[in-house]
Amino acid sequence: MNFNQVGQEYQALAIAGDPKHHNMISKEGAQFFECLEKHLISEYKVEENRKNLDKWISALDYLRAFMYQVSKIKIHSDKIHSSVPAEPGTMICISGSDALTDFESLLYLARSALDKLTFAIAKRTYNQNCDKFNKLGNILKGRPKDQNAKDLVLVIEAVIESFRGTLINYPSTDSKDRSTGLRSLFAHSRATEESLDHGFVCHRIDKRKALLLDLELDGHGLISVSHTLNKNITYLMLNCISIYSGYNKTITLSDCEPSWVNSFVCISKYESSSSSEQITVVKPDRISFSIINKNIDPKIYKKAISI
Repeated sequence: MNFNQVGQEYQALAIAGDPKHHNMISKEGAQFFECLEKHLISEYKVEENRKNLDKWISALDYLRAFMYQVSKIKIHSDKIHSSVPAEPGTMICISGSDALTDFESLLYLARSALDKLTFAIAKRTYNQNCDKFNKLGNILKGRPKDQNAKDLVLVIEAVIESFRGTLINYPSTDSKDRSTGLRSLFAHSRATEESLDHGFVCHRIDKRKALLLDLELDGHGLISVSHTLNKNITYLMLNCISIYSGYNKTITLSDCEPSWVNSFVCISKYESSSSSEQITVVKPDRISFSIINKNIDPKIYKKAISI
């Protein structure tokens, strides 16, 4: 049927969808996101503004896609919470194969957003050929008289360390054995399962509390990393878009807190060869699984949650 005929009248029904931030950030962060979006759309109506604003509206779309993927990680977190065994002294292991797929996608979307943001600044703003986020700081520092660049350097410095080992590599001079970031490994040389330390494990401590152990990949917790990126990617991108689009307002890191809680613990942070306390984790593989006991600092039990 042709609904584009001259002289005909048509009725249209608009149905509101989910907010573009997918309710993944605090009330303050969501308000900033929505106000920034309204500013961009309003300014875009002026034709001479469009060339500059196209890249920043696109950048907000990159952030939207990232937040959608974070919402899928939250679903995995919620499902695991509902799987905690009821009987004290019992445990359950969840392989997390679906979560691994979504986590890999999350890393790709996060790094893609950062690289596209870098291109928007380096090439389309300063006419420098660069689309790698890890080089953006040096480009900005090379423009000491540019206030926008100076402001963004401070924003990047507030969060960049949290990206190391996942979205970007550790410095070549770093003493860490695992210098290559997970995103790079998964994109070029390794399946997620090859980096798997152990799956999700839920230990029922007593009738009121349980200890939730995060699935870890090369020492990085899947839920924990996702929760941190939820906050820090949002903070970086909202501030960058605001600074360079002329909105000229900034948001604090605390205003970008995720709307959901990370209740999982990374056991790698509590491993202790000098402790006699042990806890069991399970490592799935392609055909079976391994039961592993790890020596841990008893302080880990303080991270048990009421559930």
